[in-house]
Amino acid sequence: SSGFPLDRVKEYVKLRKPYCINDVSTQDIFNNRMMLYEVLEKYGIPTFRHIYADRRDGRKVEVKEMDDYIELDGKRMRKPLVEKPFE
Repeated sequence: SSGFPLDRVKEYVKLRKPYCINDVSTQDIFNNRMMLYEVLEKYGIPTFRHIYADRRDGRKVEVKEMDDYIELDGKRMRKPLVEKPFE
C-alpha cells in the first residue's frame, strides 16, 4: 500500500537484524504488478489471464483498442476488462 515506509523497514532490518519470517528486501515486488507477474510466471504459479504494455528500456508496444477487445503486441483480450496500474 502507498505510504508504508518500506525503506525505513529495510534500514531497521539491516541495522537491528531481527528474526524475519518474510524477506523484507524483496517486498518491492508487491508494489509493482509487472514484477509480480514475472516472478509468478517464473515459478509456474497460475495467474488470471492478463496482458500488460511493457515499455521499459524504451520498448515500443503496439496497442489496438476496438469496441469488443484490446490487443497488445498481438495478444488479444476481450472486453469487459479491468485496467490497473503497475504500481
